[in-house]
Amino acid sequence: MLICASNHADANSQTSDDVVDFFKRAITSPPDIEEFTASSRTVRERFSPKLALNLKHLTNTAPVTQHYRGARAGSDFYLEYMSSPERMVAGRLGAKAYNVGSNAVYFGFERFDHQNPTASDRISQASESAFQLTSQFCHMGLGDINPGSITWSGNEFTGANSRGVTFHGHLELSNNLPSKVTLRWQKTDSPFKVVLYSYPDAIWSLSGFPAKATVLVLFGDGLQPFLELNYLHVRLAKDAIPSEHFEPARFLTTNTAFTNVWGKDTFTSISPMGTSAVSLAAINRALGVKQPVPWRRRIIFGCFVILTLMIPISLLWIRRTTKKPITQLKA
Repeated sequence: MLICASNHADANSQTSDDVVDFFKRAITSPPDIEEFTASSRTVRERFSPKLALNLKHLTNTAPVTQHYRGARAGSDFYLEYMSSPERMVAGRLGAKAYNVGSNAVYFGFERFDHQNPTASDRISQASESAFQLTSQFCHMGLGDINPGSITWSGNEFTGANSRGVTFHGHLELSNNLPSKVTLRWQKTDSPFKVVLYSYPDAIWSLSGFPAKATVLVLFGDGLQPFLELNYLHVRLAKDAIPSEHFEPARFLTTNTAFTNVWGKDTFTSISPMGTSAVSLAAINRALGVKQPVPWRRRIIFGCFVILTLMIPISLLWIRRTTKKPITQLKA
């Protein structure tokens, strides 16, 4: 394990009280991290029984440990997937989302929209997914929270996730170190998430972060371990991290031959052979992806279907109610 000194002036004078204070500040306003290395292990997949049956070849395999290297400053970040057989880096600098592969770099065209996720381009979606994973580490395993919304009162706190849904949290201590965080939608509700922590013997060797965070979430049989996060090395930034630290250019190699850009309506690929552009509609047709129907068109179509069905039903009802019984005709 790599040892990293804390940003405090005198590491020898730091106490477990400082760790608790750092924990609260890290959730409320995550520190800029110049570099971290970590690993994650999915303990239990969150598949429905039907989906689990279809993915039997996945669920029967042992949990795989993935290794990462990354950095974060506010919403700027990068995350390198170290366990991937091919080079994979996802990141964001300002509004520019990118993915770097073994021989290509991909750019998105817009910032990810939390209120309408499917409207974002595929690169922005992939970048946001990597940012959420990075946030799992930076937010002490709490993942999808809005740090600016967190308010502490002793060891109780309230906040909201990235979609604006509010929650209540409680921090428990053991040996004067953070040991457990419990999240509830309302203070009196049953927990929907619990995170357990364990710290290294040298409590500041990871700059105040725990050595391990185990995330428990709700399954059909209650709260169960879902994800294990292991912190291997953390180096906090002493000064503001320059934007170049998050530029995709630093991850490019001599093998990077393609620059691909997802536009609003077109996909453009630039290579030594030239530039080509294809409409996203044509790509979706080739992939067999159905385009979502706008909600207004859905309403109009639904009303048309209802009216189409109601007309013959109404005519049949009128005929039956106006037609005299046979007994009356014979009389």
